[in-house]
Amino acid sequence: MSTHLAILEPTSPKAGVSVDSSAANSNSSAGGAPSGPSLLMSFAPLLILIPFLWLSSRRTKKEAEDRGKLAKGDKVVVQGGILGEVVEKTDKTARVKIAQGVVVECLLASISPVGAPSADGAK
Repeated sequence: MSTHLAILEPTSPKAGVSVDSSAANSNSSAGGAPSGPSLLMSFAPLLILIPFLWLSSRRTKKEAEDRGKLAKGDKVVVQGGILGEVVEKTDKTARVKIAQGVVVECLLASISPVGAPSADGAK
């Protein structure tokens, strides 16, 4: 019993043999430019995401402003859900009193003010 192995290699058309150009161009549109709906559909996800990204950046900026306005005595909530009062604040951290005699140091990015601040800033 013998097995035959055939290796097929791509070949180019021989000289003098013409390729039917109408068949090659039948699948492409005139001028080779992509059609309108497919171009629009490729950008549709991006166009849908733009408003969400814009609103997210506005919210992030507002939260950063609120953290910057924190002062001693302000009520805050730590990212873990613990409520406390700001005792001391530095550029990147804040010391928060969570119980009598218990003070923890937290990153400013992990705390948020509780409630709306009053007009004069006093609590």
